[in-house]
Amino acid sequence: MNKDGANEPVPDNKSKYEHDYEEEAGAIRRYGSGDITYSSRTGSYMDLRVPEESRRFFVEFTDHGMPVYIVGVTSNPADFNDITKDTYVRMRMGQKEVMLGQWTSPGGVTYRDVI
Repeated sequence: MNKDGANEPVPDNKSKYEHDYEEEAGAIRRYGSGDITYSSRTGSYMDLRVPEESRRFFVEFTDHGMPVYIVGVTSNPADFNDITKDTYVRMRMGQKEVMLGQWTSPGGVTYRDVI
């Protein structure tokens, strides 16, 4: 309910997922440079090149030995954009666990991924 006592409209899932995407993309932008994956579920950043953080990722995101797949957009050299947003929303609508990440190539190009 809003302050006047009227019911607030409930956003559809697509609107909620678009909002979630903007929140997660913002979290990575605020982090700055570096190779990270962000989990909104845990509110944590992980650098998967660091062995302890890589292990934590697999403990948190594998379900009793089930594999983790990168199934979204990878090696996107642009900032988060309509391609990454649309992929994120479609995956969430399909009931998938989705994360955003960024990494920098040895040549210095930063990529943004939907994982």
